[in-house]
Amino acid sequence: MSHLKIKGIIDNIKERTNVYTPLIEAIVNSIEGIDEAGRNDGEIKIVLKRKAATTDLFDNSALPDIFSIEVHDNGIGFNQKNRDSFDTLYSDLKIKKGGKGFGRFIFLKYFENVKIESIYKNDDQYFSRNFDFGKNEEIIENEVCAETLSTNENRTILFLENLRDKKLDKKIETIDIMT
Repeated sequence: MSHLKIKGIIDNIKERTNVYTPLIEAIVNSIEGIDEAGRNDGEIKIVLKRKAATTDLFDNSALPDIFSIEVHDNGIGFNQKNRDSFDTLYSDLKIKKGGKGFGRFIFLKYFENVKIESIYKNDDQYFSRNFDFGKNEEIIENEVCAETLSTNENRTILFLENLRDKKLDKKIETIDIMT
């Protein structure tokens, strides 16, 4: 069994990326998941998590820094085909759409922790699949997959936690322009 050196992959990402690239990647993935599900009522919700507000006697309008982002969608979810593709370096599943099979590593370049919570349908049953993005030698870590009765709709939540050294613009208008 061969292992990956995920830190090396992340350190060698040479494409022009910036702190907004993971958000764009997440939105594109959500759009593709909604398209694959054949939904006409697709929905993507972006939740910005901010640090606790500080009391600044001189500036009551100062916004706290964004430290984490959640991207919710109601696309196809992490069914077995998508999970197996995700767990394959340079997967060709999305190659016809321009995917290169390593976008998931961009999330780890900018965020300390990244995880997925997904509900998907297989035949007539719904399953829940949760996992962390690996940072050492495995792409998927701490995976839990089980049948669930808690919902009758597909959904995926991508958690981008603890932004690394860079900062996102604090104004929500900056994010709104991109979506």
